[in-house]
Amino acid sequence: MATRPSAVTALPPEACSVLSRARDEPLLATAPPTQRWLLLEVPRAWPDKILTSSELAGAVPRLRAIITSRTGRVLFVRGPGRHGPRRSAQRSFVVVDALTQTEAVGQWHPSFTARQPADLEAALAAFAAPGPLVEPAQPRLLVCTHAKHDQCCAARGRPVVAALDERWPGQVWECSHLGGDRFAANVLSLPDATYLGRLDAHNAVQALADHRAGETNARFLRGVATQDPRVQAAVVEVLRALGPDTAYRMSGRVTRTLNPDSWRVEVLGHRARDRVTALVTRRVLAPERRTCQATTTKIAITYDVTLHP
Repeated sequence: MATRPSAVTALPPEACSVLSRARDEPLLATAPPTQRWLLLEVPRAWPDKILTSSELAGAVPRLRAIITSRTGRVLFVRGPGRHGPRRSAQRSFVVVDALTQTEAVGQWHPSFTARQPADLEAALAAFAAPGPLVEPAQPRLLVCTHAKHDQCCAARGRPVVAALDERWPGQVWECSHLGGDRFAANVLSLPDATYLGRLDAHNAVQALADHRAGETNARFLRGVATQDPRVQAAVVEVLRALGPDTAYRMSGRVTRTLNPDSWRVEVLGHRARDRVTALVTRRVLAPERRTCQATTTKIAITYDVTLHP
């Protein structure tokens, strides 16, 4: 079990998560649309861009093709705590299909020399296979601690890893970039594909316990990755207005396009009101530095949501 850090490593005032919190940047609808994940055990420090890792030599074109065809995402994962180099010839993989709540588990062999390509045949086959996969998916909590991608992920993520591992030992993994570094600490709950952000060692356990009990708190909800971003935004607002419920069991659809930036969205499944209609309007946020490594400013998209009575 990981040793629990006493505090977040100090971050400079210009860190992206510090600035994002200061301007109260909205979390809603920031879960990257994804239906399937390939989790590859890599216990060493990860490069900034994991698909450039030498350990994946020879497999990247096929990985990219499956990412596109399956609306997938590849993550490097490791157990809680700091890890050094490990040249193990055999490592684990898990493929999680969120739409069917199923998974496939196996072994892969990394590349360590230019003459020895990575052996990812079983992992690639499972990643590409039609769902459902072979086993019911097990509950997992993935926390981004990807230091080389963004300092905020490591500084804010590691205390959350330790707190969650203490509560759910064996279910918590450190993972590579989840997206939205400025919302660190970020947690992906699988197999339900729910992204939570701005967690810390003090609120993470309660937030995840509530979520697992069917009481997802809108305060931390970035969205459910299997939902359209416009539906993600509407679901967050329904939870905020009507109270917590199971976000990933709610569903929604765009019922009408009002103009290029506004839609009518119908949300189904909240226990207090089974059918809710929302007006969802896209809003462009002013250019800002969105990551710690950014050298230029970028806009971001958020949504304003009004529920119909």
